[in-house]
Amino acid sequence: MPLPRAKIVRTSRPSRPKASKWVRLEQKIGKLPEDWCQGEILNLPGWNTLRYKELDHNIVVMAEITTPGAGNCICPAPQSELQKSGFTDPYHVADLPIRCKRVRLYYRLQRHFCKRCRKSAQQLTTGMDDKRQMTARLSEYAEQESFDLF
Repeated sequence: MPLPRAKIVRTSRPSRPKASKWVRLEQKIGKLPEDWCQGEILNLPGWNTLRYKELDHNIVVMAEITTPGAGNCICPAPQSELQKSGFTDPYHVADLPIRCKRVRLYYRLQRHFCKRCRKSAQQLTTGMDDKRQMTARLSEYAEQESFDLF
């Protein structure tokens, strides 16, 4: 009688925490030749500049959203029912030119878990254009400049 075949044991790859993508992004930008600068450069309500790098033709900004609370939850739960549950992958959007240089804004959103309805919601973004990957003020600026003939 033949021996039974050995079962193949499949192991899943360990998943990286979401924060590591933010760290890898900072390391990748950190390899650029210029130094990180501190200070508020955006002047965008509801946003806080963590740090930025000014390159030859671009300005790269690492920022965070300062609006409290989560987005749309199905149930009308109070803030005490929401529990923080990590961050999303980094997003990037374009913003108004600063010093005649393009601005790329990197940010991540805080996730919240509702204990009452057991659903998750993300932090609300303020000052963003709903249809495009840019801030609302850049959208208005592009609209004004497109109608300016001279």
